[in-house]
Amino acid sequence: MLSGAFEAGLQPEFVLADEVYGSDSKLRRFRENRKQPFVVAVKCGQHLWAGFRQRRVDDLVAEILTDAWIRMSVGDGAKGPRLYDWAAAKYGAPTEKGLIRWLLIRENIETGELAYYLCTAPTRSTAKDLAIAAGWHRHITLSMFAPAFLTVVRAAATSPGQPRSSSVRSRSKSAATSSRSRGRKCVACCFK
Repeated sequence: MLSGAFEAGLQPEFVLADEVYGSDSKLRRFRENRKQPFVVAVKCGQHLWAGFRQRRVDDLVAEILTDAWIRMSVGDGAKGPRLYDWAAAKYGAPTEKGLIRWLLIRENIETGELAYYLCTAPTRSTAKDLAIAAGWHRHITLSMFAPAFLTVVRAAATSPGQPRSSSVRSRSKSAATSSRSRGRKCVACCFK
């Protein structure tokens, strides 16, 4: 699906992905080969090349300087600004297409929970740019789920062979259940 989007001329500033798609090295290489910047979530056990050896991303946190962390909001949530501490460090050699590789880390300021992202970005990009892109992932996921859900509900409500007298609410409830998995797959294909 990404190939089709790129061939159709779509050139997003960053391609975003969750841990499932972010951990797929083939998908990351595909994006790198197309010179497509990305910000992808990865698990704490993800390995990357640091120096001449592979290291787990969670082991690299201690090596990031204290003054490298910045506190910023990447958007408003239901309870106001979503404030996190962010740090980013360049690692490895640039990609063959000239993009810089980054490790981005987000820390929840209330719980201390860490999230990790592997990124490639143009040389002019900053840690703040990467954090803003990572923050958009949640918004885009929810934005893409809504039309997918509504499409399934509408299809269920207007499909031939269904009695018109049955409750829209009961059809919507069953459509909502089945659309959750379909919606996630749609979002995953488009943005994850």
